[in-house]
Amino acid sequence: MQFRIGVNLGDVIHDEARVYGDGVNIAARLEGISERGGICVSGTAYDHVHTKLSLAFTDLGDHKLKNIEQPVRVYRIGSAPLPSPVQRRPALSLPDNRQLPCSPSPT
Repeated sequence: MQFRIGVNLGDVIHDEARVYGDGVNIAARLEGISERGGICVSGTAYDHVHTKLSLAFTDLGDHKLKNIEQPVRVYRIGSAPLPSPVQRRPALSLPDNRQLPCSPSPT
């Protein structure tokens, strides 16, 4: 099974029944832009992590996202095309004591 991951840094509102806000909406839209097995991050998240992680980022430009007023700069983690399901690559690992910030996808 291959997942799509969208990462954003922004406001999140949580009540007893749901998680919402632009931070969650942008992460969900980035998930939709990602390729299977891929990770897309917003420009805001990129600004916070690109000098701290030894990962390759590919600038995908500004994207107009549904229900988001301003265009969002999008980066894909990794510069090469994703491998076909037959090829296997080791999972990405983060440096010690570092975490990649992410938002949960709405259900």
